[in-house]
Amino acid sequence: MDNQRNEEIISEPIYVNVTGKRQTSPVEISQLYDYIKKNKEHNCLGFKKEFEELPVGLLACCEVSRKADNRAKNRYGNIVAYDHSRVILDPIQGEPNTDYVNANYMDGYSRKKAFIASQGPNKTMIRDFWRMVWQLKISKIVMLTNLVEACKRKCEQYWPEEGSIKYGEVTVKLVHTRKYTDYTIRTFEIARVGSSEEISKIVKQFHFTTWSDHGAPTYPTTLLAFRRKVLLYNTDSTAPILCHCSAGIGRTGTYIALDYLLDQAQHENVVDVLGIAQIMRTNRVNMIQTWEQYVFVYDAVLEAIKSGNTTILRSVFRNVYQDMCTAHDDGEKTELERQYEVDV
Repeated sequence: MDNQRNEEIISEPIYVNVTGKRQTSPVEISQLYDYIKKNKEHNCLGFKKEFEELPVGLLACCEVSRKADNRAKNRYGNIVAYDHSRVILDPIQGEPNTDYVNANYMDGYSRKKAFIASQGPNKTMIRDFWRMVWQLKISKIVMLTNLVEACKRKCEQYWPEEGSIKYGEVTVKLVHTRKYTDYTIRTFEIARVGSSEEISKIVKQFHFTTWSDHGAPTYPTTLLAFRRKVLLYNTDSTAPILCHCSAGIGRTGTYIALDYLLDQAQHENVVDVLGIAQIMRTNRVNMIQTWEQYVFVYDAVLEAIKSGNTTILRSVFRNVYQDMCTAHDDGEKTELERQYEVDV
């Protein structure tokens, strides 16, 4: 029913002509502040025009997703997985068309297939979601949607509240939950029935909870802190980071683009938001869904470059704050005053 309703509501062109569109718009870091300021004039007119350079709709074949057996696996009728970049599951013996999941590989800045952009599982997809996690040895799941938003179901709960639940051949056990202001981190232990591999694996889900559909976080700082949490866990893993929201294109595209661009800024001293958005849209439909999300990517990159990591542990906050309020030389500004001047 969820799938049928969205197929009726959402309609987009099947293929579009992208000839004549700009493919890239690199900005040097030293010019980024001025570039953002200029393009935000007149209610972000410059950024809106830049966003309109992106191709809209399906740009590649998606025949597998259109098969009758696979249609129910798509949360939204027009958000399907391109054939050339889709995650291919190991087929289940005796069950036809079991290699499909609504998810596509995305390259990171320095590594191919660094991410998987996936829809939020619907009821039909939950078993395949965990098959994907097990098969690809995924240790990090980034979830950017709430289960229900504005009274609408955005994602099925695919994990147990407590204890363990078996999803197909994969058993998922909740080991630990830690809640922060803007996100929750859950630790799962997963095992596969009849597997000849190691007995169990640990998977962490990083669940960002203050990002509304089609919009952007109020402040980049919270998402940047969240990203650092993701990066610091299991740094030796070469498996893709599995990233999803509801459709797997708006918030998911924004997060993956931000990760790519922060690495690009570090290595090249340049960011190309239009360029990475173009590339992502060749691998999954409509990545970075709205112009507000597009502008947020610019703001978040600038925030990260200007301010760096401003997270302070609660246990040392009092001492750090006192030090920031102290001028160590006569006539000099305090660290707090200097940081304020950077941000205004």
